[in-house]
Amino acid sequence: MAPRSKCATCSGTFPPGASSSRKRRRSKQLHAGADVLPGRAEEALGREVRNRLVPFSGASRSVRAHGLAVSPAVEYGSARNVWLFVNGRAIRDRSLTHAVLRAYGELMPHGRYPGAIVFLEVPPAELDVNVHPAKAEVRFADAKAAWDAIHSGLTHVLARGEWMPRRQGATEAVQPGRVYALGDPVERVAEAIERYGSSRMPSTWWMPPAHVAASRETQPDLVVRPAYFRGLRYLGQLHRTYLVCE
Repeated sequence: MAPRSKCATCSGTFPPGASSSRKRRRSKQLHAGADVLPGRAEEALGREVRNRLVPFSGASRSVRAHGLAVSPAVEYGSARNVWLFVNGRAIRDRSLTHAVLRAYGELMPHGRYPGAIVFLEVPPAELDVNVHPAKAEVRFADAKAAWDAIHSGLTHVLARGEWMPRRQGATEAVQPGRVYALGDPVERVAEAIERYGSSRMPSTWWMPPAHVAASRETQPDLVVRPAYFRGLRYLGQLHRTYLVCE
């Protein structure tokens, strides 16, 4: 027997009801009840998703999205484990799959993919189901609303703390920042002046030419003038850069 396509598998995995599904035609629109979906999700996604599923829902304009998001702790090698249904019909759609991948974002390691089961409810008048011979693709009148409904619903769920990865050794409490004591502004200005004066002293290794040194010995002592900055009174600071004095 030839292997069934994913959409055919969806029809058998997510039937309208556990007891009456075998009697219903697969061409009929499918819908998974809340009591059936978790068990069917394990059949489709694997046993590793047990207790790692959380319901989500989102809406944008006339489109509503709901389903089950798989914990980012469960990884897959491709995006084939993103299951999409529109009005109960299993479909393939790259744009809607992209909405799921974007919602998970950096929660997934590079090259790994999430799993999710997504149901979209769209008004029939806003949906064209006759674009693919096998009915595996549809055309939306408002494709952006469908994308936004999925993305917003998943993003809201994945933003919860228990879904976010934690680094080992990370502490819950935020350490208080260091406090630096700033002294009196006048004292700080005086200290800066002292440092400024000492930094302008010539280095000991520099020696003037012999004729310059001889001429200096015959010159009278220079008159020492009072320091200019010491005669100023500090008023304040401008833009945390300039000192205002008078």
